[in-house]
Amino acid sequence: MYKRRTSRDGSIQRKPQPNRRLGKEKKKKILPKYQNHTIILSKQISITTMAIAPIAGTLKRKIITDITIGFAAGFSLATLYWYTEHTPLVAKREAYYAQLQKQKQAEDVA
Repeated sequence: MYKRRTSRDGSIQRKPQPNRRLGKEKKKKILPKYQNHTIILSKQISITTMAIAPIAGTLKRKIITDITIGFAAGFSLATLYWYTEHTPLVAKREAYYAQLQKQKQAEDVA
C-alpha cells in the first residue's frame, strides 16, 4: 500500500506504508542478544552476533566451573595421596606395633 504525496514541482512521490491487512502475518525476525555482526542464514532471516561475548552470565558460569574443577582436582589428589602415601605408611606403623606387642608378650611369658 502506498500513500501518494506531491512535491512542489507537482511530481507524485510514493511512500511505502506498513501492511495493515488482517490475517496477513508479518515475517518474524530472530534477534539474539548480540547485535554487532550480521550472519545471513537465508534471504529472509538474518542473525546478528557480537565479536565479544556478553558479560551477563559469564561470571556465574566461570565461578561454577572454577569451583567444580577445584573440587574434582582436590578429591583426585586426596585419593591419590590416601592410597599411595597414607595407607602404606599406616600399614607399616601397624606392623611395627604388632611386632612390638608380640615381643612384649614373648617376654611376659618367659
